[in-house]
Order: sequence, then C-alpha cells, then structure tokens
Amino acid sequence: MLASWGDDLAMMRAAISEPGRYYHGERSIVLRNGMPLEKERRYLWHELVHAERGDAAFHTDAAVETIVEQEAVRRALPMQSLRWALGQELERHMVAEMLKLPEDWIQYRLDTATARERRELRLLQEGLWAEEIA
Repeated sequence: MLASWGDDLAMMRAAISEPGRYYHGERSIVLRNGMPLEKERRYLWHELVHAERGDAAFHTDAAVETIVEQEAVRRALPMQSLRWALGQELERHMVAEMLKLPEDWIQYRLDTATARERRELRLLQEGLWAEEIA
C-alpha cells in the first residue's frame, strides 16, 4: 500500500526485517507489514524525522538515533494533544492507548516538558482532582 506526500515522499508497507526504514535516494519510508497501529505510528514518526533531516539509509550512529527519536516524540505528541488526553484520563497507559502512541513516549514527553508546560499540566490535574472530590 503506497501513500504519497505530494511528489516528495512516499510511504509503503512491505515484509521487511526492521520495523521501519527511510530510503533517502528514493524518498521513501517503508514500514513492516502487520504492525499494530501504535508501533506503526511510532516508526512512521521516527522515519519522517529521518526524511526531513535527509539521513542516508542504513545509518548506525546511536547518537543520531537518539536525537531522531526525541524529535519524533515531540512532533507526535504536541502539548495540545497531551493536555487533551490528560483531561480525559490521568493514567499514563490509558493516555498512550487513547493517543495510539507508546507509553514510554508519553513519559518522555512529560519528562521533557518546559516549566510553562508543567505548570499547565499541574493546573489541569489539580482541576480534575478538585472535580472528583466535589
């Protein structure tokens, strides 16, 4: 199955050994067939960051992978989405399920929230707890 972002980038699913791979020369992202939605979304976000960076296929630098993963989390989980999800549910695993993202991404996003974002989240949580007590 092939999806296209204009004429610039293509995404397809195939029987590959790794969960996902970006091929710079072909401007294509290939995801492994049959992955659950949460995993597919994780690897698609990750490979989209590689595509934007113009990374070559088969890179193995752990530092690059860490940077790419962190940026993928940030993009996949904007604060507006996190606020919405936390407004529905306070348990991290349920937030991850609602957003169809890995639970460790939710925790990473919480851990890396700015001071302003943390204040917003704290106020949201205090408001939810006040409603439960009333």
